[in-house]
Amino acid sequence: MSSSKFVGQLKQNNIQINNLKDSLSRTEKHMTDYETELSKEINSFMERQNFELKSHTEDINNPHKVTKTQVGLDKVLNVEQASKTEFDLHASDIENPHNVTATQIGLSNVLNEKQATKVEFDDHVKNLSNPHSVTKEQIGLGNVTNIEQASKIIFDNHASDKTVHVTVDDRNKWNTAEANAKAYTDVHAADTVKHITAAERTKWNGSQLSKITADLGGVSIAANEGEDILKKIVDQGRTMGTFYAHGKAINAPSTASTRGIFHLTGLASDGKGMYGWVYATDYKNNVFTNYYDGSTTYWQGWKRSLNTDDLLYSYANITLKNGATAGTRTPTYSKNGGVLLLRGHVVAPAGGIFGTIPTTHVPTGGAVVNVSVSGTSGYAKLIIYENGDLKITDVVATDSNAITGYWLDVPVSI
Repeated sequence: MSSSKFVGQLKQNNIQINNLKDSLSRTEKHMTDYETELSKEINSFMERQNFELKSHTEDINNPHKVTKTQVGLDKVLNVEQASKTEFDLHASDIENPHNVTATQIGLSNVLNEKQATKVEFDDHVKNLSNPHSVTKEQIGLGNVTNIEQASKIIFDNHASDKTVHVTVDDRNKWNTAEANAKAYTDVHAADTVKHITAAERTKWNGSQLSKITADLGGVSIAANEGEDILKKIVDQGRTMGTFYAHGKAINAPSTASTRGIFHLTGLASDGKGMYGWVYATDYKNNVFTNYYDGSTTYWQGWKRSLNTDDLLYSYANITLKNGATAGTRTPTYSKNGGVLLLRGHVVAPAGGIFGTIPTTHVPTGGAVVNVSVSGTSGYAKLIIYENGDLKITDVVATDSNAITGYWLDVPVSI
């Protein structure tokens, strides 16, 4: 190696050595600083530990929550103890401080009464004047009377007295009479016609006792002129009965007097009937019904039942007027239940009243129906007025000049 290279290498080595020394110096300082800081932390930690340990050891407020059970004192109460003086005073108290009862010490049957002295007890034992008020019933002599007994002489005289004592014949005679009477009584007692059986008594006692008529067979209630028959029925409550209603009674089913029967099966809180029905017949043999619902509709109104006469109907001639005449068939009218029946052929000018019928057959508010024309094709309106008048109007025909009349064959709801 040349000298120049050696010198260069040596110089480089010195630089590295100096760098290592510098690095070592810094490392030593860092270690020294770290050791100093660690020492401070350790000292601070030890101070805190010592302080906490000292605080814990000096804490007398049960920091570990030890219970009296854990130290074997679970039966000790946390109450103030009596002082020695107080305990001694209580122990020497002979006035029953704990309120002990006779039952608690086994003396429940002992009475708190003064006992008799020996002298009093001995005097009582020697008392032969019934000190305990014993009665004759208590010693089995309740039937013995406190009267003087008969002497032997009086008793013997009485025993030999034939007047006051019966003879054998007398006894036999009376026994025979009693036997005959018993036989008669036995025959009478066995008579099932004159006497009822237990089954009959049970049957009669269990029979319904509610009357539906008066005792003599008359009606249960009656409504005269001005009285309300339906109110009287409801006022009867839950029952069944019969009634009479004058033709002018309020709410009577007919202007003719009626008789009927009612049955109310419910009872309202005020004692009146709640639900029920009524059947009534007037003296013209018309039958009416009504139903009562005291919770909603009350009386639903009288309804007359249809009979065979209602189903039979006949026609009467329409009264023609204003020049109207009968055509090929006479114009007539009738009523079947709730239907007006018209039939026949009428010749009359349109636009005018051609006839009339009774108002009893007229629909409420009148009516308008179509009828056919005769002589040609077409139709017209038939107006039925509330007063019974009839009119043809609004004719529609193929040939109005060929019209010969109008066919009235129509039914009209009343």
